[in-house]
Amino acid sequence: MTNFTQNQPPETSSPAPDQGGLTPPKAHGQAGFSLIELIVSIAIFAIVTTVALVGLLSVIDASRQTRASADAVDNLNFVVDDMIRRIRTGYDFDCGSSGGGDCTGTGGSNNFYFTSSEVGEAFGDNPRVRYYVDSGQIKRTITSSAGSDTIQLTAPPLENIDLRFQVTGSPDSDREQSRVLIYLEGEVAAGDSAQSFRLQTTVSQRLLFNPS
Repeated sequence: MTNFTQNQPPETSSPAPDQGGLTPPKAHGQAGFSLIELIVSIAIFAIVTTVALVGLLSVIDASRQTRASADAVDNLNFVVDDMIRRIRTGYDFDCGSSGGGDCTGTGGSNNFYFTSSEVGEAFGDNPRVRYYVDSGQIKRTITSSAGSDTIQLTAPPLENIDLRFQVTGSPDSDREQSRVLIYLEGEVAAGDSAQSFRLQTTVSQRLLFNPS
């Protein structure tokens, strides 16, 4: 009797249960900064911030010095303009020395007196004016029949001011027009630094004769 063996298909493994088309994620290492990287980053940020801050402070300091210098120049311009106007229309110039009158020495005089021509006043009633320096600042004293009045014309940031005068032609006998050479120097303080300044100008008297 002949036996017939039925060929069986090879066994295959059954597929994995359906998981909705999702593939399990693979394990990965978590990314981040190490402690050394964090310290280096903070150090670089601190250096950049410091450099920027130093530059900003330098700009602020330069701006403050420029502003102080501009204010000082404006103040000086006002003081000198007023001084020139009063001297130009004044008379009886005197350097305040023992002999009075002209002072033509190299150093000049740090005191200057003259009689101011005031509008509406008789010549005999015109006040006597004095310009000088006290404690590094320019002052003006006006003396009249009503009394004496002293005003400080400059103030910080102007410092260490030196004001000197040279006078020629003050006597009536020389028939020479009076002239006053004004020499002014000092410093403009701004923070821990100071800028020096110098000014020199000549004032010619407008009066053709001494009215006194």
